[in-house]
Amino acid sequence: MLAVARQSAEWARLACARRRRGEKPKKGDRQGGAPSIYPALVLALNGGMRDSEIKRLTGGQIDWDKKILTVGRSKTDAGTGRTIPLNGALLQALVDHMRWYATHFGEVKPEWFVFPGGSRFPRNPARQITTLKTAWNNVRKKAGVSGRWHDNRHTLITELAEMALATKRSWRSPAMSPGRCSRGMRIFAQKPSGRRWKRWRGSGQLTGSGFSKLFRSG
Repeated sequence: MLAVARQSAEWARLACARRRRGEKPKKGDRQGGAPSIYPALVLALNGGMRDSEIKRLTGGQIDWDKKILTVGRSKTDAGTGRTIPLNGALLQALVDHMRWYATHFGEVKPEWFVFPGGSRFPRNPARQITTLKTAWNNVRKKAGVSGRWHDNRHTLITELAEMALATKRSWRSPAMSPGRCSRGMRIFAQKPSGRRWKRWRGSGQLTGSGFSKLFRSG
């Protein structure tokens, strides 16, 4: 499923690049689904975030130095403001997405939405994406899996609950207890290593132009 979502996002990014250059698709060119579907899916599976929380996510909510994400306005008071540690898979997916984002829009601002409006061809980063369900339905059909978009969040919650049971630890749902959610999810967090992470970390806390500098390729 993740492989299908990744391929769909890559094809969509290539289609965006062709459109940006004013090129018409050639015979055999894949259009893909939405550039945001893969990082959004990884976020749902690894972060346990609700659909509305993912769509409202802005760049300023991600602390790349501390490798945590702070959830904005949520369905519940307990869910608002909870922190989510970024494990290796989630960190990589978000960084790759933001690199494409910087190329597509020319820069990255903290107040802009991580998943901008426009679906297949994002146009306005100041507006959030309307829906991820259409892209998700395309991915799940190609992958041969069933389930709603919202079920991806439940997958992580089930895994955390099972892990708590296996280790005889107390457990509450992420939406109910932000503190316990963060502690439990740190089990999944893996510190990335290598030159790339050292370069990202060396850029310091990202504000203003720091966002654009961090995600420039090269």
